[in-house]
Amino acid sequence: MALGAPIILTALLLMIYNFLGPLNLAIILPLIYLYSLLHGLIFPRRVIKPILPWALVCGAAVFLINLAGSSIVYGGFWWGNVSVSLGMVYLIFEFGGWSPILKYSLLRHPKARIRIEKDRCSGCRRCQEVCPMNVFAMVDGKAEVFHEDRCVLCKSCFRQCQSGAIVHSAFVK
Repeated sequence: MALGAPIILTALLLMIYNFLGPLNLAIILPLIYLYSLLHGLIFPRRVIKPILPWALVCGAAVFLINLAGSSIVYGGFWWGNVSVSLGMVYLIFEFGGWSPILKYSLLRHPKARIRIEKDRCSGCRRCQEVCPMNVFAMVDGKAEVFHEDRCVLCKSCFRQCQSGAIVHSAFVK
């Protein structure tokens, strides 16, 4: 996901940035992709938790970093530097919605409700293995929901449960 999402979003930016010309794009798009990979490494350790302020701070940082090398890298200083900075703000803001672990910070999401139907649970541990937030634990050979408050509605457990023992609020009307 971390390697693929920037490619898709960078392709979208390619369509948006088409007016800059092929020579500028050959420099700008790889820079945006490299910055987005760097962002993926930094993201879990970020100081600013909400996505929008974090995206704006990162965009400003990219602008300042590019400011030093802009006369060498870009033919037109302002277009190149502003394009990369705005592109990064967009990618970082979108990053919050590309992963089930990271939801859009500006949208409210329902509280998850999960339960295990004990009579159907086979004890295969798939729910425990696929859950990115460690919601499940095994007790007496059966899965139990221990940290429902951690659930981020990724639905991995529901999809991977072969016995259909998991009842997930995201699928209950």
